[in-house]
Amino acid sequence: MRAPLALWLALLSSSLAPSTAWGQGLGHPPIALRDAEGQSVLASQRPVSTHQSCAPCHEVQAIAAGYHAQLGLGEGDAPRTRQERGDAGPGLWGRWDPRLGAPPERDAGDLGARLRDLASRHVGGGPGLPAGLEVDCFLCHTARPNWGERLQTVASGRFAEAPSATLLGSGLLERAPAGLRWLPEGFTPEGLARPELLGLKPPQSERCLACHGLAASPGEPMWTALPAGPAALGDEGFVFSAQRVADSAFNLRDKDRQTQPWDVHAERLLSCSDCHPPLNAPAGFREGEATRPAHLADSPRAPSAAEFLRSPSHDFRKGRASQGTAARRLSGSMRSCRDCHAQAQHEAWLPRASQHLARLSCQACHIPSVRLPARRATDWSVPSPEGAARVEYRGARGPLSAPETLLEPWEPLLLPRDEGEAGERLQPTNLQAAFYWVGGQPPAPVPLARLRAALHQEGAFRPEVLASLDRDGDGALSSAERWLETPAQVELVAGLLRGVGVESPRLTGELLAQELHHGVVSGPRVLRDCRACHSPAGRLGSEWLLAERAPAGVLPALVGDAQVQLPGQLRRVEGRLSYRAAPAAGAHVFGRTRRPWIDRLGIGLLALALLGALGHGGLRALTRKSP
Repeated sequence: MRAPLALWLALLSSSLAPSTAWGQGLGHPPIALRDAEGQSVLASQRPVSTHQSCAPCHEVQAIAAGYHAQLGLGEGDAPRTRQERGDAGPGLWGRWDPRLGAPPERDAGDLGARLRDLASRHVGGGPGLPAGLEVDCFLCHTARPNWGERLQTVASGRFAEAPSATLLGSGLLERAPAGLRWLPEGFTPEGLARPELLGLKPPQSERCLACHGLAASPGEPMWTALPAGPAALGDEGFVFSAQRVADSAFNLRDKDRQTQPWDVHAERLLSCSDCHPPLNAPAGFREGEATRPAHLADSPRAPSAAEFLRSPSHDFRKGRASQGTAARRLSGSMRSCRDCHAQAQHEAWLPRASQHLARLSCQACHIPSVRLPARRATDWSVPSPEGAARVEYRGARGPLSAPETLLEPWEPLLLPRDEGEAGERLQPTNLQAAFYWVGGQPPAPVPLARLRAALHQEGAFRPEVLASLDRDGDGALSSAERWLETPAQVELVAGLLRGVGVESPRLTGELLAQELHHGVVSGPRVLRDCRACHSPAGRLGSEWLLAERAPAGVLPALVGDAQVQLPGQLRRVEGRLSYRAAPAAGAHVFGRTRRPWIDRLGIGLLALALLGALGHGGLRALTRKSP
């Protein structure tokens, strides 16, 4: 079946100018929504199938094979995140990330359970196909997807209904006592979904930021409920929006003086797809190594618009990031700062500009601070009866749930990152700590069900746990009290875990490096003070707080496949865990580091000069003739 000409024209316009998408003139033509059997959903009243509905014009199977849907599936030969923990691969499908949820409770072979655990992180397709969880095109390609309904549907295991749940509230269907009911008024007389209700269009930045950050709605002040916000903000605390910071509803320090936008690229009307386009998008096409002849550095052979429309790749171009462990083969494939910005402008004011640009990422100076809170530590050593970890945040003076809590900007840590042939550059990073129990052989995270059985009884903490940790004596454990401060408290919990069958339980910790790439500033807000780095108390020698309350006896280590280095030292003082920054090994920073051989050479030359002057003066005195 050939797609209508309007579809080709609409998609061609979007591929040539990603920032100006459908809806600004040309729209997606009406389509028939079909169920898994290929029948009209209006007639069958069964859940919609994106594969059946979109396949007449698009290669849905190829789209579902993109890394965005695969979550690292099939990348088992990639570098492992934690070899000792038995991780099966680099992405979310092959590992557990302590920042994203509770330790896994079920056998890795239970496909449905794993899909339910990843309900908020998986768009469908890939590993979900055998269970009937198709890639949900409506999540990204409709104007108002119903994220909440879809999340509940997937979390309850009703995988085939997930794309239909995404469309609830659009006017196409509703929930009825017997299940989902498709509404005749939502369809044309020909049985096609009304375009104004379905609203198909290329994904805008708001759709990307629903998982990866925050964006402002037009005409509304930027706001998110902060208790849930850090999950939406990720671990960067960034907002991609052209709205002025002063116009937001956040309780920010000196907000009235912050007249700059949240991100200068959003202010310049760039969208996520301008820097992260599909691999085979005709605009800005760069052929990958897998198909490019070895004798070519790049290839001018770009796919035609028709080829792109038929099978748009959902392998999006990526930068180099420690936390982006899936699809490492694409690291560095996106447009970089140097692809768009001329470097000559720095030479007018920056001393040794070429040397700075070779050792510093652009973000090191263009993201001098972060305005919203970000995660600092995640502690699963004593989860709450509801199954929540104890979480610490940086950038907030008080609990995030309190509206009066003052939010303060925080300065990111500079860490050297491996950029392949370009060498190492300093990158602003949010270095975080995570603590959790492991047990068994090989050691694996203790499931939340075991932790609950060991620590809780009838929905509350066991008496011995309460007696050991209740520091204020109020008969309850606050979040701050769920902290194993002493070795005796650690052994108490370890003994309880052994009592429920956990073999050799022990606390472990890891450091996760979340590099910062968004929230870019320009003009006078760019860091231009040389003393910020070239002084003993500068950013390269600062004390970085990792945890206000770190469990006793645990010194976390950097995750194994991180692309950053930790040249400094971890320090633990009275329960506080911090990182003392330092320049990378062999790096010399004027005003911050010293080269002993230069000092010795200078002292030697000074001594030789003094000896020469004394010798010369002495000889003149000895040979001086009396008048």
